[in-house]
Amino acid sequence: MRTDLLTLNGGARAVNLNIPRIGIVITDGKPTQGADSVKVPSDNARTANIILFAIEAGNHIDAVLDDIANEGNYKFSMEDCVKVIDQIRADVCPFNILFR
Repeated sequence: MRTDLLTLNGGARAVNLNIPRIGIVITDGKPTQGADSVKVPSDNARTANIILFAIEAGNHIDAVLDDIANEGNYKFSMEDCVKVIDQIRADVCPFNILFR
């Protein structure tokens, strides 16, 4: 995500434009390649100022969601997807440009 999608070549805007970059990760909460396969890339994304949301789509495992999501209200269940839209609207679209 950080090295392919959220780049200028991937369509992201220049950092100096101060347009937030967000990532939404939908997971069953079970890393297939060990805990570091989740934590390290997530930490790298946060270091690059990417806001990460985590949505559990299976057995809710707090530790995995904690490793992925930014601190605060960035973890959700599938049932809470409406909250994700509201949070994105509040953090990324303060002028209500989207979702009209």
